[in-house]
Parts: sequence; structure tokens; C-alpha cells
Amino acid sequence: MGFASHNAPRCIMFGTRWRLFRLLGIPVSLDTSWLIILALLTLSLAQRFPGLMKRYYSEISSAPPPSVYWLMGLIAAVAFFGCILLHELGHAIVARIQRMPVRGITLFVFGGVAEIDEPPSARVELLVAIGGPLVSVCLAAILGFLAWLGYRQDWPPPAVIVLGYLAAINSLVLAFNLVPAFPLDGGRVLRSILWQATGSLRHATYWSARVGRGFAAVLIAWGVLNFFAGNWLGGIWIGLIGLFLNNAAEASYQQVLVRQALAGRPVLIFMNPNPITLPPTVELQRWVEDYVYRYHHKAFPVVSNSRLEGFIETQALAN
Repeated sequence: MGFASHNAPRCIMFGTRWRLFRLLGIPVSLDTSWLIILALLTLSLAQRFPGLMKRYYSEISSAPPPSVYWLMGLIAAVAFFGCILLHELGHAIVARIQRMPVRGITLFVFGGVAEIDEPPSARVELLVAIGGPLVSVCLAAILGFLAWLGYRQDWPPPAVIVLGYLAAINSLVLAFNLVPAFPLDGGRVLRSILWQATGSLRHATYWSARVGRGFAAVLIAWGVLNFFAGNWLGGIWIGLIGLFLNNAAEASYQQVLVRQALAGRPVLIFMNPNPITLPPTVELQRWVEDYVYRYHHKAFPVVSNSRLEGFIETQALAN
């Protein structure tokens, strides 16, 4: 199972990404880690669907071949991430209505994330946070109705089973995301309430992140129990989600601290107006002995006639 959350820190989740397309002008990307969950989810569903078929269609005389279940699993897995994409699109559309920049949407191993800047107010935070869950509510209702209609009107059993699964998994993702644990959507709703009550984004983020890390600890413990109870794959997966939530909550709070510390401060107070420079004619050995060993900088500007020609980095010595 994956989850969806907007504005989780990029530094702890993304590796190599592929840009797929633009949806309503918003770039949609795929992280390579998504291939892992696609394969695992397809395998899991291909093993689960035969039992569901027997449960709801016991009157079928001959069971479909295994290839049908594998195809059902692949279609359901891809459709599930399509639902995650729509969930994130809900966040992104509300953010754009509120004049917030949206850098894109990325699908990855734990679900999906809309990359949105920190909101300017508690009201905007609340509106953006509930945009995704509202989409999931609609998806669960529509898919559930189609599954019920298909079952009543004798649609092909594989289609009904897939629709029923998608309705159930959207409901489960909705319930999970509404847990008031930052940075899940429910945690962002909690942060908006605390922000409105205290008037401080930092304090609101601190306490909602504490709740998020507490929930992450529960997930990790649950994963360990499942692992030793024999459900090793499910235990590992639950534990990994818990670790991700713990890191995301802490990184989000650190992000807020850094942004508030830097807000309104000009670059001038952080820059060195008189950096150590060297001419382009200096020999490499002299650069190392007279500059690198002396000043221990990682990079030096190369200047000629008061004009910046480029930079030379100590990393070049390794090449």
C-alpha cells in the first residue's frame, strides 16, 4: 500500500526521476523506486485475486488461467497509482488556485507527492491539505458504485474484482492519510489548526511533527511484530513506511527552521566580499600547496583582469 502527501522533503525520497508528461500544466515525474512497488503490488494482487474470484463468483465452473490474474494485478497496480496521481493533482490544483507555485508531482515507492512550497497562512494550508482527500473520497465512491453495478449486472468478473479492489484501496489510503500525523494530509490539517491557534508556523510544525514521529514509531513497532509473527514482507513494508514518515517529519521541521532563519536576509550577509582568488596561469602544484593546504576551501574563483573566468574545485584533483 502507498500513501499520498504533499510537500514532503525532496532530499529523502527521490533518486533518478523520469519526466513523463504535463497534466494541466503540472510536470508529472516517475521516480525509479516506483518500479519496485509496481512489481511487488502486481505480484501480491496476482496471488490475491484468485481467492476473491472464488469468494464472489463461486458459481464459475472453470477458473481463469494464471495469466489473467497477472494481467488483472498489473492493471490494478497501474490504476492504483493513477488514483494516487489524481489525489496529488487535487492538492496541486488547490495550491494553484491559492497562487502557490507547484513544481510538479512525483510518483515514488511509497506513493506520490506534490511538490508545493510552504503555505502563506493556516487557511491556505488547510485548503491544500484537504484537496487530495476530497479527490480520494470521490474516487472511492465512484469506483465502489461501478463495482456494485457491475456485480449486479453481470459484468466480466475480472473487471468487477479490479474495480472493487480500487474502491477498497482508495478508501484505505484515504483513512491512512487522514491520520493526524505530519507530514500526512491529516497531519497538515492538524498543523493548520495549531498554526491558527498559536499564530506560529514553527510551533505548529514542531508539535505536528512530534505527533507524526510518534505515529511513525507505532508503525515501526507494528512492522517488527508482523515480521516476527511470520508476515515478514508486510512487516518490512510497514516498518519502511514508518521510517520514511519519521525522517520526513523531522526534515520538514528542519526546513521550516531554516526558512524562517533565512527569511528577509540578503545574500550580502552570508557572502565573502573579498574571496581568495587565483589567476588562470597559476600552476596546479602551487595552487595545491599555496591555496588548498593553506585555506582549506573546496573551490576557488579564477579571476583575470578583475573578471571572473570560472572556478576550480578540489574535487578536480581526484580526476
